[in-house]
Parts: sequence; C-alpha cells; structure tokens
Amino acid sequence: MESGFDYEQLRREYTIEYPEYFNFAFDVIDRHARENGNRVALHFVDEDYSEERLTFRDLRIQSNRIANFFQGLGIERGDRVLIMLPRIPAWWLIMIALAKLGAVAVPSATTLQPKDIGYRTSRASIRMVIATPQDVPKFESIRDSMDTVKHFVCVGGDLSGWIDFWSGIAPSSPEFVPLGGAHSTRIDEPLLMYFTSGTTGYPKIVTHTHAYALAHRSTAELWHDL
Repeated sequence: MESGFDYEQLRREYTIEYPEYFNFAFDVIDRHARENGNRVALHFVDEDYSEERLTFRDLRIQSNRIANFFQGLGIERGDRVLIMLPRIPAWWLIMIALAKLGAVAVPSATTLQPKDIGYRTSRASIRMVIATPQDVPKFESIRDSMDTVKHFVCVGGDLSGWIDFWSGIAPSSPEFVPLGGAHSTRIDEPLLMYFTSGTTGYPKIVTHTHAYALAHRSTAELWHDL
C-alpha cells in the first residue's frame, strides 16, 4: 500500500455503488471474453503437475454450454444446486453457469459425510447435486431420503442413475439465453448459499446475494493491492 495511506479516513469514506441489476458471470466474465477473449483467466495445476489454461473466451463458452444443459434439465432461477467437487476447473465453470441461470450455488466440502449431505439437501431444498465418482457412494447411501433432489450429476464418470456431466454438455449450444431473455439478475437476488461449520450445533444457512461479487472490490483494492 502506498506511503501516507490513511486507513481510518478510508474506512469513514469508503463506499461501493450497487446497481439495481448485476450478474458477475455476464457483467464481468463475458465482458472480458468480448474485450480480452484470448487472455488466460484460469491456470490450473493438478496434483500430478498436469496443467490446464482456460481463457476468458473458454469460460464464456463452457459456462454457456453448462447453463444450457442445466436449463434443459429444468433448473430455473432460484433453484438450489449442491456442488460437492474438489477444486477442478469444472467447479469454476459450474459456478459461473449457475450465476447465469440465476440459480443458487451451494458449495460443499468433499469431506462431508452422508448425514451432513442429507441435512443440507433437506434444509436447503436442494434440487440438483453434482459430485465426482469418488463421492457418489455417499449420496447413494441416502438417496431414497433425498426427496427434493431431482437430478444427480457426476463429473468424471458415467455411473448408473447419474447424469454424465461432460457427455451432457457436449451437444449444448455455446450461446446461452436465459428463460425470459433477461441477461442479468437483481443485486438482491440470492447467488450463494453456505452452511456454517456447525461446531456448536446444526450448521446454519448463510446466503449471499449477487452484491457479494461487487463487495470483493474491497478485497482486491485493500488486500491484493490491485
């Protein structure tokens, strides 16, 4: 941070302008895709040191395909989707796609056990779950009790009773038009739904709106010093 920086003054004066409509996926990711499409947006290094680079154009096209795929399954604005994936590129692509749909992402740690999954799916009325083959058995052990879940999607495997994620998005269009044609969401619409750790009782729901992404402007300016 530059010398002479007055934190107390900044704290008193700092404000963020919130528009009535905002959608990080359309207004930031897709904008970069139009203006800086070939720029690397995600550089992923796996445990075996294999690398994958995705440009902003890649993020736009792939998230559009995923959004079309999910929309075809009947996922609508406001539907809750539990994502139980390790931090692989599909995680980011799915998060962007759900924002475009106006659906609510419920990111969940891969360390969750069946009782944790069951509580979350019931408490949040989860409509779709997404997992890798490694975690599918956890869901299968309680599948009969997951009344609200309509779709089970597997990333990285073709398993009985589960929709193959990569096969599902392959035929989808790279252009996405949300139902109703609206390419944005109100700033106060829900975007993310987290569950607390539950160390002193049952986990509690914490919901963030689409303003959450704009709020991270302060993170970028004051923590990352951009």
